Amino acid sequence: HYPLRRQRQMCIRDSYDNERIGRLAADYFLQRGFKHIAYFNIGNYWHETERMPACREQVEASGSTFHEIEYYRHFSPTSQSALADRLAAQQWLSRTIAALPKPIGIILTSDDWAPCLLQACDVAGASVPEEVSVLGCDNDPTMCFCTSVPLSSIDVNWDAIGYEAARRLDRLMAGEPAPTEPVLIPPLGVVSRMSTNILAVPDARIARALRYIWEHFHEPIGANLVAEAAGLNRRTLERGFREHLHRSVWQEITRVRIEHARYLLAETQLKSHEIAHACGSVSYTHLTLPTK
Repeated sequence: HYPLRRQRQMCIRDSYDNERIGRLAADYFLQRGFKHIAYFNIGNYWHETERMPACREQVEASGSTFHEIEYYRHFSPTSQSALADRLAAQQWLSRTIAALPKPIGIILTSDDWAPCLLQACDVAGASVPEEVSVLGCDNDPTMCFCTSVPLSSIDVNWDAIGYEAARRLDRLMAGEPAPTEPVLIPPLGVVSRMSTNILAVPDARIARALRYIWEHFHEPIGANLVAEAAGLNRRTLERGFREHLHRSVWQEITRVRIEHARYLLAETQLKSHEIAHACGSVSYTHLTLPTK
């Protein structure tokens, strides 16, 4: 009867959407020009079987290279010699970090594993974020601000998960039938901090243009102004964006504005026209991603 009980428990759960988290993490690094992205696999069955395939698919579909860091194979918390195993696993991780191509973005299953990874980077002589960019998950301030480098992390939207769970429990107590599928709450987005404060674009001028867009998207900017800020003519700028980012300058400006608008919609009580103004658009109807 155990499999049936477990199946029922899984069906009524309200939780974060692991597949969306995996795709979001991959896209976060891809948008920054990373050609090598790794997943730090600690053997968490629920997380890794749902997040990692989605992450791998997103990375490989973009033409970048996916790396799996199989840490779980080298460390068992239930071992009879857990301390010795942990030391050996940490040494293996340091060697692995040293051997990986740079720059590389590494995705963690949770913020709790950041100290382990950052220590391995330190031993390997790999600087964070210049060579290894690290992205956590859960956006736990206790961890994100207590690591050697402030940790960027995915906000999985714990508040919405809690509210939805309470609403579901209320309906169950009122006699409504249990749902047949789990309710998955999408993540709010990535909270960027020092551990990912780098653009992995080989052309410094394109990286400079990209950073200018990220810092000035709320202003009335266009391709000509971005080109001037980067020290390029518009044709060279557009060609560089197509080559390194596979999108136009205007697509990037609009993409950044939409991402900020999504954040404001989820985290504030601003009206649509106020959000549009805060994102540098005249109207919320302009916040659509161009296809060309």
